[in-house]
Amino acid sequence: MLKFSVLLRQAFLLVFRFLFLTHERIHDFGNFLSVPY
Repeated sequence: MLKFSVLLRQAFLLVFRFLFLTHERIHDFGNFLSVPY
C-alpha cells in the first residue's frame, strides 16, 4: 500500500511538471504571437 502511494505521488509530480512546462510554453508562444512586427 505504501509503495502505491509513492507511485501515485511520483505520477502526480510528473503530470504537474508536464502541465507547468506546457503552460509556460503556451505563455511564451502567446507572447511570440502578440509581438507586433
